[in-house]
Formats: sequence, structure tokens, C-alpha cells
Amino acid sequence: MPPYNIEAMKASLHDAQVEVLRNIRGQFSQFLRELSDGEMTTESLSSNRLVDSLIINTHEDLSSIYGSPGLYIICTSFPMADNECTFRLMDGLRAIYRGECATVMRRLESHLFNEQYRNSYENRKTEKLDAGGKFSEPYYGACIKIDPGVSGINIDQDEYANHSWAVVVLKMFGSSSPLRKQAELAFDDLFGKPAASRE
Repeated sequence: MPPYNIEAMKASLHDAQVEVLRNIRGQFSQFLRELSDGEMTTESLSSNRLVDSLIINTHEDLSSIYGSPGLYIICTSFPMADNECTFRLMDGLRAIYRGECATVMRRLESHLFNEQYRNSYENRKTEKLDAGGKFSEPYYGACIKIDPGVSGINIDQDEYANHSWAVVVLKMFGSSSPLRKQAELAFDDLFGKPAASRE
């Protein structure tokens, strides 16, 4: 009976995963390149069935954005001196952050309306537990950092309210985090990592 070699098997599995992830990253890279070659407005981007894009002015606007798994890009007119990311919408809004998650709408709330997110999270948790249910919603504590010492912003308050904000979402219903991370890497390869993405 021939022996088996666990180390060789692990190496084969690793090599196969690397190749598959490279292929996935390449597919996202091609999609993002072709997407950015077109008209970069929220309306035109949303005409692609795999993309959702929206100007965000109020907390209520979030209810109109895709909420399931995906890659999301936060664009703004708010200036960051060290932001070299080249992803821009036609109205001059530049990508300041990109990320991936399983619940895009809630994640965007944690980034852009952090105060309301924290309050509503605690309320949802209390209501669910008081009703005898289980509460499994993840808490998003690590958020956009325009100021390196502050996690999360409130775009309806202070200096942020004086600027324009928009989001672009690549819809990835049914995807896993490792798959979505390849979209993040593809984005960074093409446009550079946005300055407020500090992970």
C-alpha cells in the first residue's frame, strides 16, 4: 500500500487556492476596469445589474441601498491630503474608503452614521433579547477613520455635513469573505488603497 504525504497534500492545496484566488481577483479587476471606463455617475453605475450606487445625504437614504454581501466604496468631496486613490465619480467625488461585508447597508450605517448605528444596534439587541430571542447580528466597531484616532463618522454633522457623499456597491449575493477580499485587492491594484481604509 503506497504511503501518503500530508505535507505534499497541504502544499498542493495551498497552490490550488493561490491559483483560484488569483483567477477570482483577475475577474474582479477586469470588471472594475471596464466599469471605470464607462460613465461614472451614480445613475449610470446603477444601470449595471451587479452594481448599486447612490448619493447619500440623510440616514434615510441608506434604506435605498443594497443590503446583502458585497464590496462597497465610499466616495466624497471631503478632502484628505494623503488620499492617492484614483477612483472618482464624474461629479468629483473620490473614493475615501473601500470594504467588504455580508450586510452592506448596515455596514455603511456604521461608517457614515456611526452615532445612530451604535444607538440602533443596542436597541435592536435589547428588543430581541427582551422578546426571548437570540441576537446574532455582528457589531461593527472598527469603522472608517478619517481622523486616525476616531472610528466612524457622522456625515450629517459638523464638517462632514458640508460635503457630498456617495456609495458604489458591487453586489455579491451568496459570496464569502475570502472571495470579497479579492475584490478589495483588485480595487487597490487598479486605483490605489483609499486613505481612510486603514486596516
